[in-house]
Amino acid sequence: QPFFLSSKMVQETGGSVIAAVEQDRRGLRILPAALLGRVWPAERAVMGMRACKWLKGELETNVDTVLLKGPQLGCCKEVTEQDVFESFQMFHLSRINVDWRFRVVDALVAGIANMCRSGYGMASVLVDLKLSRLRIGDTGIEALVGVLRDCKTLQFLDVGYNALTWSGAKTLATLAGNCTALSRLNLAGNGIGAEGARHLSLMLHECKDLSHLDVGFNNIGSAGAAFLSHALSSCPALAHLTLHHNAIGDEGASAVAELLRECQQLEHLDLRYNDIGAEGCSFVGRNLKSSKALMYLDVSRNAIQDSGLSAIAHSLTECRFLMHLDLSKSSTTARGMIELSSVLPSCSTLTLLDLSDNDVGEEGAAALASALGHCNRLKCLNLNRSRLGPVGAVRIASVLAKCPAVEELDLRTNSLGGECKSRLLSWSPSIPRLLLSDTAQSPYIRVA
Repeated sequence: QPFFLSSKMVQETGGSVIAAVEQDRRGLRILPAALLGRVWPAERAVMGMRACKWLKGELETNVDTVLLKGPQLGCCKEVTEQDVFESFQMFHLSRINVDWRFRVVDALVAGIANMCRSGYGMASVLVDLKLSRLRIGDTGIEALVGVLRDCKTLQFLDVGYNALTWSGAKTLATLAGNCTALSRLNLAGNGIGAEGARHLSLMLHECKDLSHLDVGFNNIGSAGAAFLSHALSSCPALAHLTLHHNAIGDEGASAVAELLRECQQLEHLDLRYNDIGAEGCSFVGRNLKSSKALMYLDVSRNAIQDSGLSAIAHSLTECRFLMHLDLSKSSTTARGMIELSSVLPSCSTLTLLDLSDNDVGEEGAAALASALGHCNRLKCLNLNRSRLGPVGAVRIASVLAKCPAVEELDLRTNSLGGECKSRLLSWSPSIPRLLLSDTAQSPYIRVA
């Protein structure tokens, strides 16, 4: 494990820094902001630069990661592009991770750009660049892209929550054909819209090694989903796709569903909050049969109704590795739960099942209870706000108490009554975390 030199170890003199790292002279891999020149207040600046030089010159350390963590009161507003440049140039950096609290964004972006253009070789070794939640905007991404074109080794680019628009996505797309090693791209929370997704798709066509893509909270709509899906069909290594909060609707869901067939390594698909109805979910369900690697499926907060749930349920028998299934708040009733229960015994790898905020009812609970006993790896079952009564709750708890892997059962916000809750607590000691009340101080929360 790399030795982490925390800012708490950095006191008023370089001597304490030296003492802290003496235990592992060659193991230091990660530097916090406290060691990067004037990133911290002026009184620590001299010590920080001295420590950097000592570590580089005396320890011959193999530092390849810099964490710029700017405490809310610790970032010095006077930090300049030159400060960042001087700090970076001491090391042959391949990974830069900037904390969201780092405030001197303009100097940071300029410093990185200057470093990549310099003769110190960072452009040829940079692997990870994480700049999320800095609000660098379209102007900042333009400055970065200008130098990232030379970063042939870049594998992970995180520019999530940076107030980018379609224009920023268009600028980013100019990296097509340059960053061919890119495997992870985070653009979440940027509002690039359908037009931005169109431009981004031009870049993704060239990213043959892309395995992780997060474009949640971008309002790409059905058209944007179609653009991205068409491009991602050319990414055989795609394993994680996050598309939540994009209002893709049924039409967009049908386009994304094709990826379940095209991308045979897809393990993680997040479609939460997308205005998907029964028709769109039917497309997803039909293509699930072709997905051999899927482990995580989240279609929660979509009104898929019983027919949509039925389409998914009938394909679950083909998902041999499915571990996480979230169907919460999907406008389903006992009828849908009966359909789901008919296939649950074949879901031998399932560890988490979320059915909260649905009209499960007593009939649905009875069907679930008859099936859950076959899910030997199930760890967590969420039935919060599912309109359960005492009989259904007792049936389900009695079955889960016999499951060897069970860790949590959430039965909060159901009409159980005090007598039923007391019975469950005393009768079901085999469930380590049994949630029966929303109140933290309630006697009806049992944590082993």
